[in-house]
Amino acid sequence: MADWKTLLDDGDFPAALAACLRQFEGRANTFAAAQALAEVEERWGDWLARSGLPGAAEHYSAAGKLLVSPNLLVNSVEESRLLVSIYSRVMGKLSAIDPFGRSRTRIGWQPHTAAGDRHSPPGPARMEELPCRQHAAVPSFDNERNAYARLFRDKDHWCHYDLGRKWRDAGMALAVACPEAACRAYSWSLYFFDLYRVTWDRAGAVARWDSDGEWEIAEVQNMAYSLAVNPSEARIPFWAEAFLTGDWQRAAAVLGAGPPAPEWSGLAALLAEAGQTAKERDSGM
Repeated sequence: MADWKTLLDDGDFPAALAACLRQFEGRANTFAAAQALAEVEERWGDWLARSGLPGAAEHYSAAGKLLVSPNLLVNSVEESRLLVSIYSRVMGKLSAIDPFGRSRTRIGWQPHTAAGDRHSPPGPARMEELPCRQHAAVPSFDNERNAYARLFRDKDHWCHYDLGRKWRDAGMALAVACPEAACRAYSWSLYFFDLYRVTWDRAGAVARWDSDGEWEIAEVQNMAYSLAVNPSEARIPFWAEAFLTGDWQRAAAVLGAGPPAPEWSGLAALLAEAGQTAKERDSGM
Protein backbone atom coordinates (compact mmCIF):
# COMPACT_ATOMS: atom_id res chain seq x y z
CA MET A 1 0.00 0.00 0.00
CA ALA A 2 1.44 3.38 -1.04
CA ASP A 3 2.16 5.89 1.70
CA TRP A 4 0.33 9.20 1.83
CA LYS A 5 3.25 11.25 0.49
CA THR A 6 3.54 9.09 -2.62
CA LEU A 7 -0.19 9.30 -3.21
CA LEU A 8 -0.05 13.07 -2.69
CA ASP A 9 2.78 13.48 -5.20
CA ASP A 10 0.75 11.39 -7.67
CA GLY A 11 -2.20 13.79 -7.24
CA ASP A 12 -4.53 11.22 -5.67
CA PHE A 13 -5.72 13.56 -2.95
CA PRO A 14 -8.64 11.53 -1.51
CA ALA A 15 -6.42 8.45 -1.16
CA ALA A 16 -3.59 10.53 0.30
CA LEU A 17 -5.91 12.00 2.93
CA ALA A 18 -7.24 8.55 3.86
CA ALA A 19 -3.72 7.11 4.11
CA CYS A 20 -2.57 10.06 6.22
CA LEU A 21 -5.49 9.60 8.62
CA ARG A 22 -4.63 5.90 8.95
CA GLN A 23 -0.98 6.65 9.64
CA PHE A 24 -1.76 9.08 12.44
CA GLU A 25 -4.72 7.21 13.90
CA GLY A 26 -4.71 7.61 17.68
CA ARG A 27 -2.33 10.57 17.62
CA ALA A 28 -4.24 13.09 15.55
CA ASN A 29 -3.51 15.87 18.05
CA THR A 30 0.27 15.75 17.53
CA PHE A 31 2.33 18.34 15.68
CA ALA A 32 3.41 15.78 13.03
CA ALA A 33 -0.19 14.80 12.31
CA ALA A 34 -1.41 18.39 12.02
CA GLN A 35 1.46 19.32 9.70
CA ALA A 36 0.93 16.24 7.48
CA LEU A 37 -2.85 16.53 7.25
CA ALA A 38 -2.62 20.28 6.62
CA GLU A 39 -0.15 19.59 3.80
CA VAL A 40 -2.62 17.24 2.11
CA GLU A 41 -5.46 19.76 2.40
CA GLU A 42 -3.31 22.70 1.26
CA ARG A 43 -1.86 20.91 -1.77
CA TRP A 44 -5.34 19.70 -2.71
CA GLY A 45 -6.48 23.31 -2.59
CA ASP A 46 -3.41 24.36 -4.59
CA TRP A 47 -4.28 21.92 -7.36
CA LEU A 48 -7.84 23.22 -7.58
CA ALA A 49 -6.63 26.85 -7.56
CA ARG A 50 -4.05 26.24 -10.28
CA SER A 51 -6.65 24.42 -12.37
CA GLY A 52 -9.11 27.29 -12.07
CA LEU A 53 -11.65 25.03 -10.40
CA PRO A 54 -13.88 25.91 -7.44
CA GLY A 55 -13.47 24.20 -4.08
CA ALA A 56 -10.01 25.35 -3.00
CA ALA A 57 -11.44 27.42 -0.15
CA GLU A 58 -12.84 24.35 1.63
CA HIS A 59 -9.42 22.68 1.65
CA TYR A 60 -7.56 25.81 2.74
CA SER A 61 -10.09 26.28 5.52
CA ALA A 62 -9.67 22.64 6.60
CA ALA A 63 -5.89 23.07 6.68
CA GLY A 64 -6.22 26.21 8.78
CA LYS A 65 -8.47 24.48 11.32
CA LEU A 66 -5.97 21.65 11.70
CA LEU A 67 -3.17 24.11 12.44
CA VAL A 68 -5.05 25.98 15.18
CA SER A 69 -6.96 23.10 16.76
CA PRO A 70 -7.41 23.65 20.53
CA ASN A 71 -6.41 20.00 21.07
CA LEU A 72 -3.10 20.32 19.22
CA LEU A 73 0.01 19.51 21.27
CA VAL A 74 3.02 21.70 20.47
CA ASN A 75 6.31 20.88 22.18
CA SER A 76 8.60 23.77 21.28
CA VAL A 77 8.77 27.40 20.22
CA GLU A 78 10.12 26.27 16.85
CA GLU A 79 7.07 24.07 16.22
CA SER A 80 4.76 26.91 17.23
CA ARG A 81 6.49 29.35 14.88
CA LEU A 82 6.36 26.86 12.03
CA LEU A 83 2.62 26.36 12.52
CA VAL A 84 2.07 30.13 12.51
CA SER A 85 4.14 30.42 9.32
CA ILE A 86 2.15 27.70 7.55
CA TYR A 87 -1.14 29.10 8.82
CA SER A 88 -0.30 32.59 7.54
CA ARG A 89 0.46 31.21 4.07
CA VAL A 90 -2.73 29.13 3.93
CA MET A 91 -4.90 32.02 5.13
CA GLY A 92 -3.34 34.23 2.46
CA LYS A 93 -4.52 31.77 -0.16
CA LEU A 94 -7.95 31.50 1.43
CA SER A 95 -8.41 35.29 1.42
CA ALA A 96 -7.57 35.29 -2.30
CA ILE A 97 -10.55 33.12 -3.23
CA ASP A 98 -13.07 35.16 -5.20
CA PRO A 99 -16.87 35.15 -4.65
CA PHE A 100 -17.19 32.32 -7.19
CA GLY A 101 -14.89 30.00 -5.25
CA ARG A 102 -11.90 30.37 -7.58
CA SER A 103 -8.46 31.78 -6.82
CA ARG A 104 -7.53 35.22 -8.12
CA THR A 105 -4.53 34.21 -10.23
CA ARG A 106 -3.09 37.75 -10.26
CA ILE A 107 -2.03 37.57 -6.61
CA GLY A 108 1.43 36.63 -5.37
CA TRP A 109 0.40 33.05 -4.65
CA GLN A 110 2.80 30.85 -2.66
CA PRO A 111 2.68 27.11 -3.45
CA HIS A 112 3.37 24.53 -0.78
CA THR A 113 7.07 23.75 -0.46
CA ALA A 114 6.31 19.98 -0.54
CA ALA A 115 9.43 19.55 1.59
CA GLY A 116 8.06 19.53 5.10
CA ASP A 117 8.14 23.34 5.22
CA ARG A 118 11.82 23.33 6.20
CA HIS A 119 12.03 26.74 4.58
CA SER A 120 9.64 29.30 6.00
CA PRO A 121 7.59 31.10 3.35
CA PRO A 122 8.15 34.83 2.96
CA GLY A 123 6.12 37.05 5.25
CA PRO A 124 3.14 39.12 4.11
CA ALA A 125 3.90 41.94 1.69
CA ARG A 126 4.26 45.45 3.05
CA MET A 127 1.44 47.80 2.04
CA GLU A 128 3.73 49.90 -0.16
CA GLU A 129 4.59 46.75 -2.16
CA LEU A 130 1.00 45.71 -2.84
CA PRO A 131 -0.10 45.71 -6.50
CA CYS A 132 -3.31 47.62 -5.70
CA ARG A 133 -1.26 50.54 -4.35
CA GLN A 134 -0.33 51.72 -7.85
CA HIS A 135 -3.96 52.84 -8.30
CA ALA A 136 -4.81 53.81 -4.70
CA ALA A 137 -3.43 56.95 -3.09
CA VAL A 138 -3.11 55.98 0.57
CA PRO A 139 -3.49 58.88 3.02
CA SER A 140 -0.84 60.34 5.27
CA PHE A 141 -1.42 59.25 8.84
CA ASP A 142 0.36 62.22 10.40
CA ASN A 143 -1.50 62.73 13.67
CA GLU A 144 -1.03 66.49 13.54
CA ARG A 145 -2.39 66.97 10.03
CA ASN A 146 -4.85 64.11 9.61
CA ALA A 147 -8.05 65.03 11.44
CA TYR A 148 -9.36 61.46 11.64
CA ALA A 149 -6.09 60.00 12.93
CA ARG A 150 -5.84 62.81 15.49
CA LEU A 151 -9.35 62.10 16.74
CA PHE A 152 -8.45 58.60 17.96
CA ARG A 153 -4.70 58.80 18.67
CA ASP A 154 -5.06 58.92 22.48
CA LYS A 155 -7.67 56.17 22.81
CA ASP A 156 -6.91 52.86 24.52
CA HIS A 157 -5.69 49.69 22.83
CA TRP A 158 -9.16 48.13 22.56
CA CYS A 159 -10.50 51.17 20.73
CA HIS A 160 -7.61 50.93 18.25
CA TYR A 161 -8.23 47.18 17.84
CA ASP A 162 -11.93 47.78 17.22
CA LEU A 163 -11.19 50.42 14.59
CA GLY A 164 -8.69 48.13 12.88
CA ARG A 165 -11.38 45.45 12.69
CA LYS A 166 -14.06 47.84 11.41
CA TRP A 167 -11.81 49.27 8.69
CA ARG A 168 -10.89 45.73 7.67
CA ASP A 169 -14.59 44.85 7.33
CA ALA A 170 -15.22 48.06 5.37
CA GLY A 171 -12.43 47.07 2.98
CA MET A 172 -13.86 43.58 2.55
CA ALA A 173 -17.26 45.05 1.63
CA LEU A 174 -15.62 47.17 -1.07
CA ALA A 175 -13.14 44.61 -2.40
CA VAL A 176 -15.18 43.60 -5.45
CA ALA A 177 -17.05 46.83 -6.22
CA CYS A 178 -14.15 49.25 -5.73
CA PRO A 179 -10.68 47.74 -5.09
CA GLU A 180 -9.04 51.19 -4.89
CA ALA A 181 -11.25 52.23 -1.99
CA ALA A 182 -10.80 48.80 -0.38
CA CYS A 183 -7.02 49.18 -0.52
CA ARG A 184 -7.24 52.53 1.24
CA ALA A 185 -9.61 51.11 3.85
CA TYR A 186 -7.14 48.29 4.48
CA SER A 187 -4.43 50.94 4.93
CA TRP A 188 -6.50 52.52 7.71
CA SER A 189 -7.01 49.06 9.21
CA LEU A 190 -3.26 48.46 9.26
CA TYR A 191 -2.71 51.90 10.76
CA PHE A 192 -5.03 51.17 13.68
CA PHE A 193 -3.79 47.62 14.23
CA ASP A 194 -0.24 48.98 14.30
CA LEU A 195 -1.34 51.65 16.77
CA TYR A 196 -3.01 48.88 18.77
CA ARG A 197 0.32 47.06 19.01
CA VAL A 198 1.92 50.16 20.53
CA THR A 199 -0.87 50.77 23.02
CA TRP A 200 -1.08 47.03 23.77
CA ASP A 201 2.59 47.06 24.70
CA ARG A 202 2.10 50.10 26.93
CA ALA A 203 -0.78 48.38 28.72
CA GLY A 204 1.68 45.86 30.14
CA ALA A 205 0.48 42.80 32.05
CA VAL A 206 -3.16 43.89 31.82
CA ALA A 207 -3.19 43.17 28.08
CA ARG A 208 -0.93 40.12 27.94
CA TRP A 209 -3.81 37.71 27.40
CA ASP A 210 -5.01 39.79 24.42
CA SER A 211 -3.74 39.41 20.86
CA ASP A 212 -0.52 41.29 20.09
CA GLY A 213 -1.95 42.30 16.69
CA GLU A 214 0.55 40.41 14.52
CA TRP A 215 -1.98 37.91 13.16
CA GLU A 216 -4.52 40.64 12.43
CA ILE A 217 -1.95 42.69 10.51
CA ALA A 218 -0.91 39.67 8.44
CA GLU A 219 -4.57 38.92 7.67
CA VAL A 220 -5.26 42.45 6.41
CA GLN A 221 -2.05 42.50 4.37
CA ASN A 222 -3.06 39.27 2.68
CA MET A 223 -6.53 40.65 1.96
CA ALA A 224 -5.01 43.75 0.41
CA TYR A 225 -2.64 41.62 -1.65
CA SER A 226 -5.59 39.73 -3.12
CA LEU A 227 -7.23 42.87 -4.51
CA ALA A 228 -7.45 43.47 -8.23
CA VAL A 229 -4.37 45.14 -9.68
CA ASN A 230 -6.20 47.12 -12.34
CA PRO A 231 -8.45 50.03 -11.38
CA SER A 232 -12.18 49.39 -11.49
CA GLU A 233 -14.70 51.54 -13.33
CA ALA A 234 -16.56 52.28 -10.09
CA ARG A 235 -16.21 55.86 -8.90
CA ILE A 236 -15.55 56.63 -5.26
CA PRO A 237 -18.32 58.92 -3.91
CA PHE A 238 -17.06 62.38 -3.00
CA TRP A 239 -17.86 61.93 0.69
CA ALA A 240 -15.96 58.62 0.78
CA GLU A 241 -13.00 60.16 -1.03
CA ALA A 242 -12.80 62.87 1.63
CA PHE A 243 -13.16 60.38 4.47
CA LEU A 244 -10.51 58.02 3.13
CA THR A 245 -8.03 60.88 3.21
CA GLY A 246 -8.94 61.59 6.85
CA ASP A 247 -11.14 64.66 6.34
CA TRP A 248 -14.08 63.23 8.24
CA GLN A 249 -15.80 66.58 8.86
CA ARG A 250 -15.98 67.39 5.16
CA ALA A 251 -17.14 63.85 4.45
CA ALA A 252 -19.96 64.13 7.00
CA ALA A 253 -21.10 67.45 5.53
CA VAL A 254 -21.24 66.02 2.01
CA LEU A 255 -22.88 62.70 2.92
CA GLY A 256 -25.66 64.31 4.90
CA ALA A 257 -28.46 62.07 6.10
CA GLY A 258 -29.00 60.07 2.91
CA PRO A 259 -28.21 56.33 3.12
CA PRO A 260 -25.20 55.22 1.05
CA ALA A 261 -25.11 52.20 -1.25
CA PRO A 262 -24.83 48.91 0.70
CA GLU A 263 -21.14 48.36 -0.07
CA TRP A 264 -20.34 51.78 1.42
CA SER A 265 -22.35 51.28 4.61
CA GLY A 266 -19.34 50.14 6.65
CA LEU A 267 -17.49 53.31 5.74
CA ALA A 268 -20.56 55.40 6.61
CA ALA A 269 -20.78 53.71 10.02
CA LEU A 270 -17.14 54.60 10.72
CA LEU A 271 -17.87 58.19 9.71
CA ALA A 272 -20.84 58.31 12.11
CA GLU A 273 -18.61 56.95 14.88
CA ALA A 274 -16.10 59.73 14.22
CA GLY A 275 -18.84 62.34 14.60
CA GLN A 276 -20.02 60.80 17.87
CA THR A 277 -16.46 60.64 19.22
CA ALA A 278 -15.93 64.31 18.39
CA LYS A 279 -19.15 65.26 20.19
CA GLU A 280 -18.08 63.37 23.31
CA ARG A 281 -14.67 65.03 23.19
CA ASP A 282 -16.14 68.51 22.84
CA SER A 283 -18.63 67.93 25.66
CA GLY A 284 -15.89 66.71 27.99
CA MET A 285 -17.26 63.18 28.31
